[in-house]
Amino acid sequence: MSNKNKKVVIGMTGRRDSTVAAYLLKKQGYECIGVSMLLNDPDLPRRAAAFAEKKALDSDEFNLNDSYAETKNTPKEPLTSRCHLKNLDDVKSICDHLEIPFYGVKAQEIFKANVMDPLIASRLSGTSFQSCINCNQVKMGLLVEKAKILGADNIATGHYSKILMNQSTGFLNIAKGNDLENDQSYLLSRINQEILKMLILPLAEMRVDEVQKLLEMIDIPTVPSTEGTKVCYSGDSRLAQFVEVSAAVTLIKPGHLSIASEETVLADHKGLHNFHLGQGKIKLASEKNIDADLHVINIVPPTGTVYLAPVTELAFTHCQLYRFRHDPELDISRPLELFAKIGSSKTMLPALVFFKNNRSAVIRFKDAHVGMLSKGLVVALYNKNNIGASLICSGFIGEAGVIDNKKIKNYIPPEPPPMDDEEAEEREKEKKKNATPDFHF
Repeated sequence: MSNKNKKVVIGMTGRRDSTVAAYLLKKQGYECIGVSMLLNDPDLPRRAAAFAEKKALDSDEFNLNDSYAETKNTPKEPLTSRCHLKNLDDVKSICDHLEIPFYGVKAQEIFKANVMDPLIASRLSGTSFQSCINCNQVKMGLLVEKAKILGADNIATGHYSKILMNQSTGFLNIAKGNDLENDQSYLLSRINQEILKMLILPLAEMRVDEVQKLLEMIDIPTVPSTEGTKVCYSGDSRLAQFVEVSAAVTLIKPGHLSIASEETVLADHKGLHNFHLGQGKIKLASEKNIDADLHVINIVPPTGTVYLAPVTELAFTHCQLYRFRHDPELDISRPLELFAKIGSSKTMLPALVFFKNNRSAVIRFKDAHVGMLSKGLVVALYNKNNIGASLICSGFIGEAGVIDNKKIKNYIPPEPPPMDDEEAEEREKEKKKNATPDFHF
């Protein structure tokens, strides 16, 4: 079928992938329209600078793991996504080279409501949040909106992924592209059917090195590309500053650090927002390192407690998912053997998926794994582990860990080593020596 007179709105970032995607679609006969979005709050640099100045004046009050207490320096730039545009001029220049029309969209408010506000909420509640999942939903939704206004038939992006149709049900699935090392299907795992019906992915059959060679051949200046499989804001030290700038003071919850196995207080801290699940290399305000093997395994907002444990004491065999999404015609009466992808990890874990009621499921991994899965992460489940693997279903982690008393727990304290009689006697003497006197009236 000829693509002549077919309009397509292309999400443009000013970088290599979207530029080549637009070039290829134009060569295929589409009537192309470039669209870029401004997503970052323009007032954030001013507010961040004023906040940092105030924090610097109060630096003597810093206690544990405050981002400024660690670095002793004000972050040079406020928290923004590494893939967002600072201005539209670069993209307009690319569209001029391609001789296609260009539109800019101010989308700061919708981006704040759907990405940044949930990011802040997750940090304050001690859960994980993958902003890129929501960000792609926002961008795709805006492209569809713009396409309808401009009378376009399709939208397109420069993602390295494929779209496959189930010939029996007509359901569209995201699938792995030809470049497994740079596959971005995971980032599109929550895109709905309405968007997928309009979406074209011109780079689905290409590898990054092929796209780079093509860009060099067409000789169009672009903004330097970023690694497209990383999740923005994850582990970024500026996030604590951003939360303090953006959230009400009453939501900043102080508390203390506790060793999970001992239930002992290690140190106080001035805000849960300074911590995230899986965090390691924690420092005291004195810059003295805590045991490097200790990682954050649980954050309890009501008490302000941050629990730490060694990675070697963490493991997961099971995972409970909520807000589960799958083809309505998928047979969920029996378990399915699938491959799980979690976060920015490129490892696919073989697993058995048990479907439950209320859009929920339980995953039993084929092998036990050392480490932890953070509450709130998205799990994408594929039918195989190679090129063209179809993303069958996805959901958000509620609980993950090992089974203990029929419940999933991310941490089970190790059994204390047995004591011999002499050690037990000494322990009992020490206990009596330090005991509070028992008064009777």
